Amino acid sequence: MKAKTALKWTIWAIAILVIIVVVAIFLLESHQLTIGRTERLQFYKLYLDALKAILVSGLVALASVLIPAIISQANADFRKLKESRIAYSNAKTGIEYLPLRLSSLNLPEATAHIQQVHVYKHQAELYEQLKDHLERRQIPGGPEKWGQHMYDKLFALREVIEAHAREWDAVKPDARLKLLLKAVPTKKEE
Repeated sequence: MKAKTALKWTIWAIAILVIIVVVAIFLLESHQLTIGRTERLQFYKLYLDALKAILVSGLVALASVLIPAIISQANADFRKLKESRIAYSNAKTGIEYLPLRLSSLNLPEATAHIQQVHVYKHQAELYEQLKDHLERRQIPGGPEKWGQHMYDKLFALREVIEAHAREWDAVKPDARLKLLLKAVPTKKEE
């Protein structure tokens, strides 16, 4: 259960308890009108003790619900951050090493690999945390610009493979690499 939902249920439970106490006090107060002032002091002490018990039990209930919910939410957020980091890393490193990797593969393997890296790119874009990963590495433009830049590289490399599909398997890996790097020059990315 999320922390907000747990807090809402706890507040509702406390509100119901307070209403029950108010009704009970009203009933006891109407009964007090029949007794003297000195005896009312005992009722007021009883009211104070009941109020203290309700407040303490309400705070304990609130803490017992919120603390596990907050811890659970923090764990879920951490897992999502970790998953998003893995997705970002798969996409970024997949594209960075793509020309080198493609140059060593035959045509069916190269096309399958470029498609897989494209899927990694889309998986990374699914996470809201992508923006944080890009900011941390000082990559300007945000997720939209990053995604477009990655797509441009993928598309350029795919065009090279398509243009040389007939002779791809016959071309030596170093010649393939030159063709691929010509389409997508490498540069150091922060």
